[in-house]
Amino acid sequence: MTDLHARLRTLPFFQSLDAVTKDELLKDARHLRLTRGTALTREGERADDVFFLLDGELSVSVKGRLVGLLDAPRTVGLLALLDGQPRSASLEVFRAAEVIRLSGDGFRALLASRLSFSRAVLDAVAKETREAYAQQEKDRAAMDDFFESPSAHLVPGPYVAGPVEMLAFVMRDDARRLAALLPPGCAPLPGLEDTWLLTVDTFEDVHSRAEAGQGRRFSYREVTPFVPCVGPDLVPGLFCPELYPDNYLALVLGRELYGFPKRLGRIERGAGQVTLSAGHRLVLRASWDRARGCRASELGAHLAKTTGRVKLPDLAARAAGRLLEALTTERAQALWPKVPVLVRKQIPEASSVYERRLAIDALVRVPFELEEVGGYAVLERPRVDFFALDFFLGGQPVAGFRQSVRLSFGAGQTLRDYRAEGALAPRRLERVAGFARTVVRRLAG
Repeated sequence: MTDLHARLRTLPFFQSLDAVTKDELLKDARHLRLTRGTALTREGERADDVFFLLDGELSVSVKGRLVGLLDAPRTVGLLALLDGQPRSASLEVFRAAEVIRLSGDGFRALLASRLSFSRAVLDAVAKETREAYAQQEKDRAAMDDFFESPSAHLVPGPYVAGPVEMLAFVMRDDARRLAALLPPGCAPLPGLEDTWLLTVDTFEDVHSRAEAGQGRRFSYREVTPFVPCVGPDLVPGLFCPELYPDNYLALVLGRELYGFPKRLGRIERGAGQVTLSAGHRLVLRASWDRARGCRASELGAHLAKTTGRVKLPDLAARAAGRLLEALTTERAQALWPKVPVLVRKQIPEASSVYERRLAIDALVRVPFELEEVGGYAVLERPRVDFFALDFFLGGQPVAGFRQSVRLSFGAGQTLRDYRAEGALAPRRLERVAGFARTVVRRLAG
């Protein structure tokens, strides 16, 4: 019992309870060790129990679709027991779990007889409410924009993002699947036909350097896949088939400027892991044991040894690392070749109701400018799990790393001044009409 008391102290719910209250709670509770797939609750069922998750992980499904994962330690199923409403989701054990299960009758009896227990319940509900408010505020902030009226003109660039924390996972997948994603005019990069890069980027302080953009700033996260390729001009690049920001403004800005194929996602960052949800379902989770800080030379050597098909000797790996370090010096950065990010901009015809026709189908080069790079770390034992079986990418990670960058984009973007063009139209029309009258008079004469 003493050991279980110690385990319960990991739950915020129990930290204010005295030993007598804990004993009463455990007297009517069941201590369970559950294997993957065991159901705890079913959506729509009556709530008869509350659960205290001490260890492991639970999956959350709504209408048969996986929408999230819950890590220990936490209290589960509390609200449905308090308000008497049916369960709003189904919970199953995702990773072997240790659970304390308390019946609704026992819970309500403690609620009526123990003030400290009532206070703990109130604190737990308040915490959940504040978390909901925080998410609501985050969603509201994601609706801010960079547009000006009238005509909803986009504030001009260049836009600056930084520092940007980039978590990168070097993935290996079926080469045919990757090649099928490339648009016409692009081909797999020789030597990397089965390799792609998954990045999780945290953008802080995105703003415009233009005077009109002063005071407008936002931040967001984005999950982005990149497929190495050779473009139409035989220049190596990175093709982006689809990406997931967690911010509406980032989604709109990318589409407005370049036609980025963006899709709103929900990105949750925990200790050593990141999860992505999109379309009301869980898509993937990337995780690692720890991030080990290192120099550019160490990271280069690590990537050379782990990502190549041929195992390099230590000497060659160290040489590759020193080359990377030399390329990241401030003097060398000015000589960096511009590796373009390529996206396929597609706009359907307005008349294409019954068949798919495109008014615009163009390969766009996105001119990102790297201004700073540093903050390197190796992600030890990287893992990427895919939960949506129809997700367009897959495979296994062979390496992971972290770096910090500062970049700019959107320089030179211009907007057509339709108002000015419209004001010129009558004068142009008058000039054309005058020319036509002159031609007619000469022909008649």
